[in-house]
Amino acid sequence: MDIQSKDKKVVLHSHHDKRPIVSKPWGREVMLGDMEHYMFKRLEIKKGYETSLQFHKEKAETLHLIEGEAELVYQDADGEYKTTKLSPGATINVHPQGVHRMRALTNIVIVEASTPDHSHQDVVRLEDGKFNRGDGRIDSEHK
Repeated sequence: MDIQSKDKKVVLHSHHDKRPIVSKPWGREVMLGDMEHYMFKRLEIKKGYETSLQFHKEKAETLHLIEGEAELVYQDADGEYKTTKLSPGATINVHPQGVHRMRALTNIVIVEASTPDHSHQDVVRLEDGKFNRGDGRIDSEHK
């Protein structure tokens, strides 16, 4: 049951099955909160899969690894690609234009807090493996 205060300033969503879920080639995103000034998601990435090598034009995000072992691929200030191993508890801040990719060494769970992407055209995919999904929101994933 969803509960809200009379002024609608506090809302409790208690039903997990009502949350929007976005299927991705690498796993799924579960939308936990989509507010005017921020978004909050749970990312579940399957072992052996990775996200796109990407950046966001305007979106800033903080990623926190909850479960599993992962690698972060990122571009440093000199334009060099670096890889670092992550364990549960690792937190990554990605600023706009920050090139990054998450690679799941085991099944992983990440929580992501970010500025909203209401334009749905913010992501630029530099490399998408065999998926070749292009830039921006993939509407077919958001059913």
